[in-house]
Amino acid sequence: MLPVVCERFRAYVSLSLDGELAELEQLMLDSHLERCAGCGAFAVEAGASTAALRAAEPVAPRHVITVPALYRRTPLRAFQAAAAAAVAVAAAAVALTVTPAPSRTPQQTTITRAQALAVIGAQRQFVNLNGIARSAGRNRTFPG
Repeated sequence: MLPVVCERFRAYVSLSLDGELAELEQLMLDSHLERCAGCGAFAVEAGASTAALRAAEPVAPRHVITVPALYRRTPLRAFQAAAAAAVAVAAAAVALTVTPAPSRTPQQTTITRAQALAVIGAQRQFVNLNGIARSAGRNRTFPG
């Protein structure tokens, strides 16, 4: 069984023969081939085989080769995307058919100072409920 390093560099040999190695990977391969006799022999054999195959004339097959067509299923994501699009179209149609509510006048949106202070007081009571400091985005601290 080959060490994992040798397996990787034997794959690099194939990539190198096709000119697909980066400069750093090529330097690493060259360094490994200098130190590892087994990978060096593999590189020589792979290079000779590659050269022989590239130099050979193409030969037409003697009989017809038929490759069966693959049955391709529609991926689930396509159905999900279609369903999401249908929901978006339906939501847009509903939104366009609903009449908007009448706009509010400034008198309807103003509150008195007493009402504002009551709202702020209720918020403070919620934040400091039971002595536990609860604030969004911060760690919770508990009394000791």
